[in-house]
Amino acid sequence: MIRHKRRLIWRLAFVVFSLGTLVSNSLAALGRGLFAGALLIRGKALWRVLPRWFWCLFLIHAAWYLLAGILSGSRAGLLAHDLSLMMLLPAGAVVSAERRLSGMVRLFLWFGVIEALAVLWHAVSGTSLAALWEPGVRIWADSRPSGFLRSAPTSGQVLAIIIPLTVFFRARHPAERLALIAAGLLMGAAMILTETRSAWVSAAVLLFAAGIARFGWKRIVPAFAVAGVLVWVFLPSGLRERAASVIDTESGWARCRTVLWLSGAKLGQDNPLAGVGPGRFGQVYLRESLPTALDSEAGRKLTPAERADVARHAHPHNDAVQAWAATGIPGLVLFLALGAAVGFAGLRNIGRVPSAGREREDIHQAGLLIFAGAVLVGIVDQSAFDPVRGNLFWLSAGLASGRALTAR
Repeated sequence: MIRHKRRLIWRLAFVVFSLGTLVSNSLAALGRGLFAGALLIRGKALWRVLPRWFWCLFLIHAAWYLLAGILSGSRAGLLAHDLSLMMLLPAGAVVSAERRLSGMVRLFLWFGVIEALAVLWHAVSGTSLAALWEPGVRIWADSRPSGFLRSAPTSGQVLAIIIPLTVFFRARHPAERLALIAAGLLMGAAMILTETRSAWVSAAVLLFAAGIARFGWKRIVPAFAVAGVLVWVFLPSGLRERAASVIDTESGWARCRTVLWLSGAKLGQDNPLAGVGPGRFGQVYLRESLPTALDSEAGRKLTPAERADVARHAHPHNDAVQAWAATGIPGLVLFLALGAAVGFAGLRNIGRVPSAGREREDIHQAGLLIFAGAVLVGIVDQSAFDPVRGNLFWLSAGLASGRALTAR
């Protein structure tokens, strides 16, 4: 009876969670709450899906995050939101332990295809489906195509994380393989149209890594080189110039992020113990750190439009800097340690493949792949505690770190 209830709650959580991520943050939060309920029903078995040392690190990090928020006066609703994101890590570990990867990957791929179609609709029609779905909602970077996620950068970054899964998913028959190729091309075209540079870089790195892991160096390096040349040749000139600006440290894109990073770093230096509190960066940096950052070399080079842009953000566009500013040096150390622990646990799990089986290798590789994508995005944007990208960050961390349950 308990097992039946848990499966029912689990499936309901997946449906609500996936729909909510596309159309409503509140609905996604409800899905995370259902995940938490399913986890509690697992009882003692829950503690076996992750190593004990990992559980200790995870719980200490969550406790410090909560304590820093309480000491700094962060809103209770925001703390609850962020803690619900963290709960996706043990949820992902359960998915890993129960070998539900094929269902999870299908969910991600359907999610990506729906978002890609919405981006293409916006590109062709000039109308955002998010605005039609929720009249009056704010669309970030509204001059660029976006989907249900209400932001061109978010749409592009999420698609960049999902696209490499088309390489890992093991098709059962030729028709499914063709469907995967079509889904990958569709999501790739939509990702390019979002004009999100961080997404382009992340997708290229992850596809290269996924291809090598699946097919080996000899087949992937030449194929990747040819594909890169073809994409560059056929890319419209405007997008080609935007892509070239990725390595231009003097571009407005780089200068704005440098100023935001300096602002976040100053808040961390001035509040080393507990930071300014989760979710309070936007309230504090305008008066306490942005003026100093604008006096830096990068700040003095900003145009008036760029100065206005850096004064309207709620986070410093870097997960590590955000952890430092929000939770102080202890929070930064714990956050980095947890990220390193995910990588260590995932690689160790892959090393045990001969005794665990090929299916478990796919689970841990897919988890590490998605997690690496979220980490790459988190270098130049918010990832870990973003309402959308955070779902992928914490869920994939659990997929990589979870271990198979053994009978006792």
